Amino acid sequence: RVPLIMAGAGISARGKVCLSTVEHLDVYPTIANLCELNSIPSNLHGESMVPLLHDIRAPWSKPAISQVQRPGNKEQPMINGYSIRDGRFRYTSWNEGREGEELYDYQIDPRGVHNVIHDPVMTPITHRLRVALHTTTLARGRVPLLPTNLKPEANPN
Repeated sequence: RVPLIMAGAGISARGKVCLSTVEHLDVYPTIANLCELNSIPSNLHGESMVPLLHDIRAPWSKPAISQVQRPGNKEQPMINGYSIRDGRFRYTSWNEGREGEELYDYQIDPRGVHNVIHDPVMTPITHRLRVALHTTTLARGRVPLLPTNLKPEANPN
């Protein structure tokens, strides 16, 4: 998590805290929108945060994606992990799930210390976030380790 502070003329939500999850990828489209630029690339992955700058409660359902590495073992010294974070949950997949998965519910566990990935109640949430993470990272250029048949309709529950 990285705090983001935006200020300037025309921002009506001055001095307010917005709890929506945004990404660094959203900064360029936001500035381009505020500057009323007409020719911005059509293949940007970010979205303009201008609605949130005017109303901190504006509808915003875009999750944030992050990539991290952790130490591995002799055969694989570094293990890649991707996370997806929405307003409530963070799901992390290590080497596409081969090295483990994590799920944290920040509504009941604000510090994110209790992994609830094995809680059967969380199975639909895990599946939804797993599919969203897979789809989003592929769209952003991630090359999968192995082919997968992960599809939204393959929900286990």
